[in-house]
Amino acid sequence: MPLAEDIIQANPDLDAFFAINDPSAMGAAAAIKASGKSGIQVYSIDASPEGKAALLDGSFTAVAAQVPIEIARTAFARAEYLLDGRSIEREIFLPSHLVDIEEARRTVNEWQ
Repeated sequence: MPLAEDIIQANPDLDAFFAINDPSAMGAAAAIKASGKSGIQVYSIDASPEGKAALLDGSFTAVAAQVPIEIARTAFARAEYLLDGRSIEREIFLPSHLVDIEEARRTVNEWQ
C-alpha cells in the first residue's frame, strides 16, 4: 500500500495498476480508496478468494487465474518423471484465464 500511495501521489494522471498477485493488488486498491481518487483501475493475477471478492465488490477491474492446483499437479507429475530417470520439457506452459463475474460468484470462497 505505501508504494501504491507514492505512485498515486507522483502520477496524478494514473489510469491503472497491474499487480503481480492479489495481495499487491489489494494494497493498490486500498491506496486508491485512501487517496479519494476514482477511475484508477486495478488488474491482478491469482484469483484467490480475496481477489475474487475484490472483483465482485468493484475494487478490482479484472483478475486472472493461473490455476495453482493444476500447477501443483503438473509439478508433482514432472518430479515423478525425473525421479524415474525420464526427461521433462525445459518449459511447461499451463493455461491461465480471465475470471469473469459469474465464475467469481460461483467460486468466491475457493482457489481455482
